[in-house]
Amino acid sequence: MSDVVADGIRTDFREVLANIREGELLYECGEMLEELIEAIQETGRKGMFTLEISVKPGASGDASKVLVSGRPKIKKPLPETLPSMFYTTADNTLVRDNPKQPRLPFGKDEDER
Repeated sequence: MSDVVADGIRTDFREVLANIREGELLYECGEMLEELIEAIQETGRKGMFTLEISVKPGASGDASKVLVSGRPKIKKPLPETLPSMFYTTADNTLVRDNPKQPRLPFGKDEDER
């Protein structure tokens, strides 16, 4: 598939990408994709790779020349974290022990808690 037409010759989009910053963009994309895949393998969760291409007119707004840049971004999956159980109190605080349940007389002393 072609995207750019100049003198009747179409330039392949892959060629455009390969020429942005002399190939450095594609190199960065490859490294970031590897980093994302590693995170996906570690977590077993979904990640996201985005390539943003910016095209703006050249000097003085001359649209016959454009400046093309790219920025790869990844959103790594976060490992799953387990929630902690708390009880709410009448004064809207959180506590670990059920305030509606009486404490049993064995185990740790009240002062040690």
